[in-house]
Amino acid sequence: MYVCVCNAIKNSEIQDLANRGVRAAADVYAALEVNRNCANCAEYVQEALDDCRSDHTQSAEQRSSISA
Repeated sequence: MYVCVCNAIKNSEIQDLANRGVRAAADVYAALEVNRNCANCAEYVQEALDDCRSDHTQSAEQRSSISA
């Protein structure tokens, strides 16, 4: 799914960057070497990063509870 139509940024690209440690929407644009145009997507980009980080935290907690 496209998150940013102006720059053709896909949700999968955001998830990949989140997995690499990107934590801020501005860093997504920089990593992809694009500029925010209309900025309508900026909030969603940040939410997608936060969701990915949350998913990783929950997965790590689940693994820890299984190991304990």
